[in-house]
Amino acid sequence: MEKFGSQQFRDKLAKEIKEVPKEERKEVLEHAKETPEYWQARTEKIRERQEEVEIDEGLGVLVKRKTIYHGSGISGIKKFDKAEEDTVGSGIYFTSEAKDAIGYARLRSKREQYAQRADGKPVIEDSVPVIYESSVENIKLCDLRKGDNVKKVLDGFRQVLESKMQGLNDGNIDNFWRSKSLQRAVDAINSGKVGAGNLREVTFSTGKTFSDYIKSLGYEGLITLEGGEGGNGNHDTYLIFDSEKITINQEQAIRFEQERPIPELKTHETSPRLEAGAAQVLKNQWEKFWELRFTKPKGNVSTEKSAQDPNLLKDGTLLHNLRYDENALSKILQSGVLSGELGYGEKESRAEDAETHYCADFFVNQGDKSVAQFVEFAYGNEENVGSLKKKRIESFSCPREQNDSIAVVVDPSKPELAELLQHSATGIDASRLANFPVRFPYGAEKPDIAKRHLAVLVGIPANYISLLVIGGKLASDQEKLTKLKTLVANSGLDIAVLNYKGERI
Repeated sequence: MEKFGSQQFRDKLAKEIKEVPKEERKEVLEHAKETPEYWQARTEKIRERQEEVEIDEGLGVLVKRKTIYHGSGISGIKKFDKAEEDTVGSGIYFTSEAKDAIGYARLRSKREQYAQRADGKPVIEDSVPVIYESSVENIKLCDLRKGDNVKKVLDGFRQVLESKMQGLNDGNIDNFWRSKSLQRAVDAINSGKVGAGNLREVTFSTGKTFSDYIKSLGYEGLITLEGGEGGNGNHDTYLIFDSEKITINQEQAIRFEQERPIPELKTHETSPRLEAGAAQVLKNQWEKFWELRFTKPKGNVSTEKSAQDPNLLKDGTLLHNLRYDENALSKILQSGVLSGELGYGEKESRAEDAETHYCADFFVNQGDKSVAQFVEFAYGNEENVGSLKKKRIESFSCPREQNDSIAVVVDPSKPELAELLQHSATGIDASRLANFPVRFPYGAEKPDIAKRHLAVLVGIPANYISLLVIGGKLASDQEKLTKLKTLVANSGLDIAVLNYKGERI
């Protein structure tokens, strides 16, 4: 089933059902119910009939009837058990948005299949994501979606925590660690930084105590906001303390398009060995790279302004230069700008120099420039570097009239890249790559140069490339230019091609 907005989805489904024989209509509907789009459309329709009434001067709400959703990797649940992992209290966790519950269902289904489960429970090899549509009626919930309510409740909860700590200084080691845990929660409250979106800073290790406190205020659960695990975005959480208050209306297994497997990471045999912690970071970064590669970026890869004018290289734009090589360009368009030491499938890894191991190198544009202005800057002379190092670092394989070089241009401001760029550094401050064998040619003693060289652990995925800039020699070679344009067209990526003057090819 194609993806549409919720109303379009409902209209499309209604049309499909109407067009098939009556005996096939149930099958069409059941197939639609296996898709996330069906449940999101249903959520938006049901939302119109929900009712919450403020009580207790806004501290709580009386939920007359509410449809809520729970995601699981287990089918056939008749009655919910309390969550094994508390984040904002002890109870059963729901959300008002089906799409968020489906995200959790997907995550938990993968956990059920994991052979080395930490909890020792049996592996469910055929686990699939399951969404449970449930409802509650006439239930009082503490409304912790509001910052003022969070502050009011935590002021009282702090007294509970401090009271519990008083009897724990008896030399017992278990009580010692329990006291430490409670003190961390008190410190979080005292910081004044805990609000509606990060309540777990207080409740993560005090879940049952917090739930008991909310019960003492006369509530049967709470509503708050959380940032989701496993890639789920921010969402509301309905925490219900007593499973008897919950009615399960229906369950549905969810079918996703088949996921592409993450390629196996290959490192070159001469690459420096990493400590276990750094090796795990590299593996996580590799998986994040491919997760982003298989996901369509939100909006246009270029910003609105540069989408109108691809000749504009905004301040902070990243550029990776290379000489024309059909195979190398093909791999970049297939995967992205990757460290040469990292291979996968048919892409061979290669030995790196003694500088930024396991990283892809980029030049960082300083200040808004046209393409021609950047090329002119790249081939200008560096200042205060001595007579033997007058060439600017950007001149390395930078496109110009006499060469066949290519600059791969990336806009790093896309929010999805933030997690990848957490593991990047310049020569000014390489601390974020401290556990990796990274040595920059220019360090803090030459800040004007060092800030223009960025090393990104693993690299940047191809679908975040916004532009290719090519040298004059390549632009005038019709055979090579045709191959390049064919590679770009076949990649399925929305990438503009400009010459070194900034003219569209």
